[in-house]
Amino acid sequence: MTLRSHPGGRTPLSWAAERGRDAVIRLLLATDQVDPDSKATFAGRTPLSWAAGEGCEGVVKFLLATNGVDPDSKDESGRTPLSFAAEGGREVVVTLLLTKDGPRALSPKWTSLDLLCES
Repeated sequence: MTLRSHPGGRTPLSWAAERGRDAVIRLLLATDQVDPDSKATFAGRTPLSWAAGEGCEGVVKFLLATNGVDPDSKDESGRTPLSFAAEGGREVVVTLLLTKDGPRALSPKWTSLDLLCES
């Protein structure tokens, strides 16, 4: 179940992740009917990507510990959750993503310095 309800294909899980709603995320994933790594149809971003970009540390920690979540998932532009966190200057989230099973690629077009300078 993805419960898509938005023209852009965003799921309730992606909205909750972007807004840091830990309890809602836990409830949704507890059903075992929600894909924790679902991608929005308009941009290909995952719930982890939305949470990382907004600096939702608790959500990022929880999703990184959830089976089926790919921390290196790329959206339609080739961007990863790490690239969104770095762009937003989300230092704690960047650290969480970098320490999960080794270094991560930011994106094919951007370096961490480029993204941190932009923010």
